[in-house]
Amino acid sequence: MFEMLLDCRLMKITIRVISHFRPHLDEVVAACLASWFGNMDFVKRFCKDMTLELGIGVGIFNEHHQEGREDPKEKTNKILLEIYGDKADLISNIDEECCATIMSRVLGIYKAPRLKKLLNFVRNNDNKGIKQKDDIAHLFKVMNELWPNEQEKNIEWLIDALALKLEKDSRNGDFTTKRIMEVKKIERVRFSFFTAKEWIGRAEKAQEENQSAFERTVEELDRLVKAKQAKTTRFFLEKTLVKIIAFRSDEIRSMSAARWHKGQNADVIIKKNSRGQVTIWVNPKKDLKIQEVAGVVRLAEQEKEGRVIIDNWQQLRQEGSIGGDDKLFLHMETNSLLNGSLTHPDTDPLLLSLDELMFLVWIALDPKAFFPPMKECFTCSSSRKEPCPLYRYGLPQCRTARFKQKQRIAA
Repeated sequence: MFEMLLDCRLMKITIRVISHFRPHLDEVVAACLASWFGNMDFVKRFCKDMTLELGIGVGIFNEHHQEGREDPKEKTNKILLEIYGDKADLISNIDEECCATIMSRVLGIYKAPRLKKLLNFVRNNDNKGIKQKDDIAHLFKVMNELWPNEQEKNIEWLIDALALKLEKDSRNGDFTTKRIMEVKKIERVRFSFFTAKEWIGRAEKAQEENQSAFERTVEELDRLVKAKQAKTTRFFLEKTLVKIIAFRSDEIRSMSAARWHKGQNADVIIKKNSRGQVTIWVNPKKDLKIQEVAGVVRLAEQEKEGRVIIDNWQQLRQEGSIGGDDKLFLHMETNSLLNGSLTHPDTDPLLLSLDELMFLVWIALDPKAFFPPMKECFTCSSSRKEPCPLYRYGLPQCRTARFKQKQRIAA
């Protein structure tokens, strides 16, 4: 959990902002918008005990899907209608929203011309992962990875840049450090928290340390593969080769290193840290479906625990988390299945081993994965007396086989 105090400019009062560990760009921007544009009505409605929750809890400023929670789109639109009536900027697709865009709608400034470039930048970063190596979103993330004990300082660095862009350069969509320094020099304005030398020095230090750490991680991953401590396998998806790699690592950059085209160049990555928490990523360019992986792994983990609560194939493949006991979060925007993350480090680890996970991911993604091994399963013979070990997972290749079988019977 992270918390900090922010001054509300319009009322000269201070509110307490709380978020998850290592807040994201969209939550920091949401906090800034509340600080810069929030009025007393906003504070009374959304800041219980003078506290504003962003990216956590069950309020509208947490846009993530959670089973059993009121649909975030409907909940937010209901509140917007209460505040603005037929003039409300309603949400049409919650998957295109983030904490900052929801905040702007609540404050009635979503369509303000001076916010257009900023909100587009935040939305693209949060939902689509669009970034540049020297833009402030990427560097803020790197700073939180390198210096997790300096979260407040990292946020102050980001707020200095955001305030400058909004006040002096709001119609320009360039959020790189180079552009920030150009505007600062032209406008001759001061940052609130850093001197110009300190601000750019922190950015350059983050870039240098991140690059050095990445290069070390690439070398370490290559060593693990050569020593057979990292496991790899391959299969063909039609005529395209798909590479899976599974390994143990606590290094934050190991996922990027495994993806790197000059390194392992993996299409599917399974990483388990020393706590047992797992991250799985698939390459969407190879037409690999992370939701199929989620469905199989979620069911297998429940079986490993000795209690299956959810076995519905559709529900197992839902985005977000599917229940209070679900250890996994399906993040469709990044094609990832997360068992804990930098922002949720206390999530209970999976019981499944790396070998088990590698098998489960393979059968979820390879359309030729049948039991017993064969090129194609023409007839599904699974029954209650003699169940096929793969039937319970609802694999796409099994669903196709059963559909074809029904067609043959009908003909």
